[in-house]
Parts: sequence; C-alpha cells; structure tokens
Amino acid sequence: MNFPEKVIGSDLDNDGDLDLIYASSDDDLIEVLINSDSQGSFTTITGGSGISGASDVAIADLDGDGLKDIITSSPNTREAFWFRNTGNGSFSSSNNLGSSSTSIDRVVATDMDGNGRLDVAYRSNSSSQIGLFRNFTINPLQITRLDAGSNNIIRVNQGFSLFFNSSNGINSIPNFTDFFSGAITITTRTGESLPVGDLSISGNELLVENMSFYALDTLSVEVSSQVVSDNSGGQYFIDTDDDGQQTSSDDVFASQDFYTTMIGDFTADFEVNLTDLVSFGNGWRSDNFSFETGPLDFSSSSFPYARLAPDNNFNVDDIVAFIRYWNLTQERNKAAKANSFASLRKSFNGTNTTARTTSRQTNGRNELDGTSDINKTATGPSSASKELMDEIFADSLTFISYKKVETQAEYVTNPSQAKREVTYDFSLSHPDSVEGLSLIIDYDEDKLTLEGVEDRGLFDIHSENANVFLSHADTANGILTLNIANFGTLSSITDRDMVSVTFSALSDEDSEMVISSD
Repeated sequence: MNFPEKVIGSDLDNDGDLDLIYASSDDDLIEVLINSDSQGSFTTITGGSGISGASDVAIADLDGDGLKDIITSSPNTREAFWFRNTGNGSFSSSNNLGSSSTSIDRVVATDMDGNGRLDVAYRSNSSSQIGLFRNFTINPLQITRLDAGSNNIIRVNQGFSLFFNSSNGINSIPNFTDFFSGAITITTRTGESLPVGDLSISGNELLVENMSFYALDTLSVEVSSQVVSDNSGGQYFIDTDDDGQQTSSDDVFASQDFYTTMIGDFTADFEVNLTDLVSFGNGWRSDNFSFETGPLDFSSSSFPYARLAPDNNFNVDDIVAFIRYWNLTQERNKAAKANSFASLRKSFNGTNTTARTTSRQTNGRNELDGTSDINKTATGPSSASKELMDEIFADSLTFISYKKVETQAEYVTNPSQAKREVTYDFSLSHPDSVEGLSLIIDYDEDKLTLEGVEDRGLFDIHSENANVFLSHADTANGILTLNIANFGTLSSITDRDMVSVTFSALSDEDSEMVISSD
C-alpha cells in the first residue's frame, strides 16, 4: 500500500460485515480488503486500476442492482470513474463518468434531483469548484430474441418484435421508444437501410410496427451497442455478451435473417391462394384495411419486389395487385401441381386408391361427361365410377355440377378436318353462405386444347361486381386453376352458373380429366 489517500468501510459482498476500501494515489488504483471471517482476516482484491493519482473513493449502488459499486476520481486526468460490482468478488473495468476543466479531487454519490437515481457530485481543490455528473448510470440492456412471425416469415406491413431481458424493465424507462429508434438498423437483401417506423412497448417486448417492406425480401435487424441517452440523463447500451459491462465485445446485436412474403398472402405461406382470396373478400366487405393489397409502390423496385402503399380505400388497385401475386403463385406452383395430378391419375389407373379428400376423377379413361366420345350428350360419371369416387372422396364435389352445353356442329358433318369443340358449364348449389371456392381441372393436354374460359358471375346475385374471378391456365401441363370469391352479400347458392370452359380436340379418342375443389 503506497500513499493511501482515503480509507472507508462498507459491506461490498453483502455478508453482513464491513470490508475496507482505499484509494492509492501512488499506485493509481483502488484496493479492496474483503473481510473473510469477521475475525480480522482479509482477502485483497483490486477494485479498480489505471486511475492516475487516485485521490478519493466513494461507495454506492449506482445501477440499482443491490450491490455497492466503487466511485473514484483522478485529479491528474480531471475525470471520475465507476467500477461496477459484478457480485462474484470482482469489479468491472472502468466506466468514465465524465471530465472537468479542473481537477476532480473528491466525489460523493447522492440523488440531487429526487428522481431515484444517484448522481455524482465532485469538488476541485485547485479551483474550489463543485460540479455534478447527473444521472450518469450506463444501464445494460439485453435483447433475448427477435420475433418475426412464424418461421421468420412476415407480411410486408406486419412489423416485428424485439424481446428484452425481463430485468431491463424497458416499459419503465422514460422516452424509450423515442431515443432507442436511432439504435436500430433494418437492412434489405440489396443492402438498403429501411426506416424503422413506429415503436411501442408491451411488457418487455419492443414492437416495430406499421412497416412497409418490399415483398419477397430478405431482412436483418441490427441494434448498435453504442450508448444512447434518454431525456432525463439516463444512458443505456446493448449488452450482447450479458456481462453487465460495456466492452469491445459488445459490438452490435444482429438478428437472424427473416423474410417477407407476397402481397396478398395473408397466411404468410409464400402463396396467394383461395384462403387469401376469401380473407381479402372479407376484409373488403367489412372495410378492414389491414387486408389492403394496393396500391403498389414501384418507385425503387420492380415486380415482384413491390412495396405496399395503403390508402385506406378498397378499389381496383387492390384487385389488380392481388391478381398479379395470385398469378405469380400459379406460375411458381405449376410444376408441383402437374406432378401432383400426374400421381393422382396414376393412382386411379393402378391399384392405389388411397383417399384424397380434395380431388375426384371420372374413373380413369372415361371422360368428364362419362362417355368415350366428346360429342355425345353429357350424362355425368358412370354409376360404377361414381360409386367408387364417392367411396374414395367422400362427396368432395357434392355441390358442384357440370354439363355439356354446346358442341361445334362441324364435328359431326366434317370430322376429319374440323376442330371438335365442346363447352362445359359448371354450376354450384350450396345450402350455406359461400365466401369463395377453388376449382382445378387437369385435362389431357395431348388430346385437348383449352380454347376459352368465361366467368358467369357466380356471386353477382345481390349486387353488381361482387364476383371476383381469377383464372390461370398451364397449357403445357393441361391444368386450369380457377378461384372465385364473393365480395358482396353472403348467401346460399341454388343452381347458379360458375364458369364455362371450352376445349377443342383434333382426335375422337378418349380424353381424361381430374377435378379438385375447395
């Protein structure tokens, strides 16, 4: 011990007896003598070092964790320092509380403004001045996880959450959402930094809301560990290694990547399908603008990487945007859909009759109208076929019927030269209110050519333009996908036409179709 400037007693380890702490100006350190047994045995540890000419020492719980910390001063560098009690018989590296234009010779901790935080007052021997470091405490904050939806997939305007350690109490920190937004950086797949948006707090969850991300983007979030200050003098940093100290290892909190799905994909499964169409219709009907899909913003991107610019108004912009992403889904899924129907057809032509509750076929080689000639009158599936299908599919198409309504006359008079065209009408009867439906027709593209699809206004019953009709034809694989939604009054349907589909053939051989509905 060389030139102890001040010696004080305080219980630093909370064992009920006093320990000794002294400042050594010659050794530039604070040394602590831990009272080991209350019988005069002491263990020496270093409370703080690197304090040039350490002249004073004070003991106070500056961060409110129940452990007394060390405060000291350096008259040579005109600075004051805080060494945080870590609770395991050691103290943190120095935290600079501030500096003065004159020497800092004496320090004391006290709550000068009555806000529950200890301030540090100091005196200068050389100038006889008194100064104050107000509400200086640098509080560690730990982010425990980022929540960006199920499987890290969110909608373009959904936002995300950062969860903090429960001991941080971010909901009690004044002005937290105001000053903390500057520490957050959101980066896109192209390296663009996005504005943070609105912040709100629920418990220990920081909600980043009302975002307008790009569709089909890859995002990451970083939170800087740099000290941020509130308007009351409190200071905070992100403690990424959870050691309670601001060190070089606390560079930044970096999230895992998360993803945005398509605009119109309300279930966040990277598909815009019938479920989304029904949700869109329900939102439209109830003026729930969280289901807006337009207008689209292409000011800094191109399709499909659009941003949503909602205007609290449902109109044609929303329908056009929804259709664009619905078509994108159909294009992306056409290979998988073709493979699925190929397997389904194979299962009927073979011996595997495992139930598939959303599909139905008219008995393998028989055509949709139950006959072997596309020109003959439609009679529906054969009785044997229907019995087998009912057994396998449990009435999956109970409410949908179809009939042949038109056959090109030239097929009869000149079969060797003319196209053989046939039009089928599909209709619906359903006892309950209908929000929407999906119909998929898999036809033999080697024998049939799709000539036309006509919307018959299924839901234009009570109001005009209530029917929203989406069709997509994959002619290479012979798959026609139809989605129809009701944007008007919900009601039951009785024998009402849905769609007319026209095919042509250059052969009178049998053709084959598989139909699925939802």
